Formats: sequence, C-alpha cells, structure tokens
Amino acid sequence: MKSLFRGHIRFTEAEFKDLWQTAHFSFDTNVLLNAYRLNKAAADAFLGVLKNLKGRVWLTYQVADEFFRHYDKEVQAQFATYQHVGEYLDGLATGFAGKFSRHPHIPMEQFKTRLSTLATELKVELEKVKKEHKDPTYNDPTLQLFIDLFDGNVRAKPTEDELNKWREDADARYAKEIPPGFADAKKKDDRKYGDAILWFQLLEYATKEKKPLIFVTDDSKDDWLLRVGQKTLGPLPALIQEMFEQSGVLFYTYPMSRFVEEATKVSGKTATEAVIKEIETVEQERTSALTPSAEMDFRPGSRPSRHKDRAHDEIWAGLRSRAVFGAQRADGVLKRVDNLIRCVPPLSQPERKLLIAEISQLLNGPMWASLRSTIARIEESSPAPLSKDWLRASQLVPTLRDYVRRRNERSHELSQL
Repeated sequence: MKSLFRGHIRFTEAEFKDLWQTAHFSFDTNVLLNAYRLNKAAADAFLGVLKNLKGRVWLTYQVADEFFRHYDKEVQAQFATYQHVGEYLDGLATGFAGKFSRHPHIPMEQFKTRLSTLATELKVELEKVKKEHKDPTYNDPTLQLFIDLFDGNVRAKPTEDELNKWREDADARYAKEIPPGFADAKKKDDRKYGDAILWFQLLEYATKEKKPLIFVTDDSKDDWLLRVGQKTLGPLPALIQEMFEQSGVLFYTYPMSRFVEEATKVSGKTATEAVIKEIETVEQERTSALTPSAEMDFRPGSRPSRHKDRAHDEIWAGLRSRAVFGAQRADGVLKRVDNLIRCVPPLSQPERKLLIAEISQLLNGPMWASLRSTIARIEESSPAPLSKDWLRASQLVPTLRDYVRRRNERSHELSQL
C-alpha cells in the first residue's frame, strides 16, 4: 500500500533524517538570485550551507539559463537603489516645502531645516554603506562560488527535439491539470513551459542518479504545494508519487528559509532567528511582488513611482483572476494593486480609492479583454519605448473611468433596442 500511495503518506522522522543524509539538492532560479537580495549575514548563511553540500548539488539547465539571463539586472538593481535613495534624500526638504506652506501653528521652517539636516546625515550613512558594498560587476565572489559548486553539475543544454517533446508532454499534462506548471498554462509564450521542463529534468536526473532529491524553491503556486485551509503541508502528493514511481526515490521541496534552517541544524549548528527572518522577508517580498526596486522613481513629487510593466501586470493578473479563478482570488490581486499604489506618497487616499473602485468595476464586468485592448492601443501610441516609459497611476484613473463610462453607455443603448 505504501508504494501505491507514497505521495499521500507523510514521511516519518527517520525518513526525513535519511533524506537529509543521502539526498541530492537542486535549486530554483530565485533561490540563487536571493543570494544578492539578502543582507550579508543571511547570504553568508545560505552560501555556507551550499559549501557544506558540495558534491550533492545539481542544477537543471532551465534554472542555470534563467539565472544568467537575470543575473546582470539583479546585481545592477542593488546598486541603482543607492542613487535613487540619494535622489530622494536630496529632495526631502524641498519636497516638504513644496507641499506645505506656512501655518499659523506649525513651525514649517523648523521642520524643513530638521528634514534637511536629517537628509544630510542619512546621505553620509548611505555613502558609508555603499563603500562597504563592493560592486561585483567584474569580481563577484558569490558567482564564483556558484561556478565552483555547480561546475560539472548542470544538466546539458537540451536539444530542440527534447524541448519539442517536453512542450508536447506539458500541453497534455496541462489539459489534465497534472502538476507542476499548469498554473502557468495561460501564458502566451514558451514561459508557460518553464516549470514543466524543470520538472522533466529533475525526474531525468533522479532516475539516472537513484538518489533522493530535495528541490529548494520559493514557488508558492498551487501546482507545487499542498494546502489545507491556511496551512501548507508540503509538496503536492502527485509530485512525490510521480518521482517515486518513475525514479524510485523520495522527493521533497523546501522554501529557502526552511532549507537554510534545516541544513544548518543537520550540520550541528543553529541558524539565528535574524537570519531566518531576513530570508522569510525576501521570500514574502518576491511572492507579493511589492518590493521597491531599481525601477522605482524615488524623487519627491513624482507621481509614477512604479515601472509600467509592474502595475500593468498586476492589473491584468486581477482581470484574468476574475475571469478564470473567481472573485476571491481576484480580490486578493486587487489588494496587491492597492498596496502598490499606497507605496506612492504623492497619490492621495481619495485617488487611490478611486483607482481601486474603477478597477473593481472593470473586474466585475465580462468585457475585461476589451479594456486590455484599449490599454494596448494607448501603449502603442506612446512616444517613448515601453521598456522606459512610466505608468502614472493618476493618469490611469481617467482611462479606466472613460472605459466604464463608454461601456455603461453601450449597455444602456443595447437595453433600449
């Protein structure tokens, strides 16, 4: 019975212990990139764990390729933030003075002076931190460690025939909602095959090596994890079962924070609470997609403060959620949009409420595809390249309002026929 339902039967303490003693480890792209997003203590803890596992680590080609495609952008984003924060501090007092004039009871000039002094002190601290943060563009010890650890431990580049076969298999699995990857099935390009191809490569490796496999990933989608209510119980039983049936080995997944905690414990040490908290924070930031980045405009008085692609993706994620997944999940996306906009101080609370109300109206309508087309036409007429253009949330409100107005007028006209 156990072999027939291996995925549904929880691992015993002895099985977990044996798993950590004998398993090989593979990592998702964002787990590797998190090494550049963590503070020094947490990054050192993660890299130290990897060093201890040398000889037992392996990457799919899918992950290695994604890592290098995102590597430069991730590294440079960390350094671009110094400049953006500096620009914000430079305009702190000026922005305050421009927003608030005199007041019969509030000492505005004193506040402006104190803000200017504070900004100067913070810029000194910022420069100090920047000097300690070595630019890894041409000398990156973290990248060199990855190269040393994974040299000879990366899956060979797939042939075109292999990729075509995997894509066909993925389409067949998505039609039956066989995990993982079917949560990405709505994507329009080959990105929808990413998780499925990664999984095929993990299966291939485990079958060849005959070693239990632990996959470390920050992916929290429902085609990877088993959830009951608000509790996450572990990887989906279907994944454990498929790995067991095809490769004859056990399989498990861990988020990065649990992986570092458990791996440190296995080595006879204890990861500090601060280190685990830092990793959890980075995991949560990526999951919510609310992390301030180099794409933000920190200058006081600037109304956009988010690169267009981020807000655009959030809105369309909400629209697709309403159409495909129902109101509850779409409402969660709406809250994320609200949080994005709330991060922009110049956008007033009434403006925020208006924008969310407009988006809510659109999500409650059946013609979200028409809005997508409308926005696409606006983008196509933009004089600036899309990748460099900024989405101004306050300018999106009239666009949404106009669409609602025209849709309602059309509905009224149809009702009079």
